[in-house]
Amino acid sequence: MDWHEKHKGQLFCDDSSESIIQLLKSECDAGGVTWRRPVTVETIRHDGARFFLDSSAGTISSAALVIATGGLSIPKIGATDFAYRLAKQFGHKLVSIPARPWCR
Repeated sequence: MDWHEKHKGQLFCDDSSESIIQLLKSECDAGGVTWRRPVTVETIRHDGARFFLDSSAGTISSAALVIATGGLSIPKIGATDFAYRLAKQFGHKLVSIPARPWCR
């Protein structure tokens, strides 16, 4: 996939974001990921062994949790700071790193 850079290091696919979505879906399907959507996550808890997501679909339990985020929130496209708040909740240190293109 070809990509280009806009202002402030923002990286975009030359085709469309649908290319990234399809790539992520393929990898998740290959890994046996269960899809649930649309689902709103209200809170996330961890008991030392499992994660528990309190959601609009009820409580979902998992041994692992991956949060995919594109960077700082951009409210005008509907993005939020959910992943950053979650990282802080679990005591992760937030650091800035150079952007890495998804679409190479």
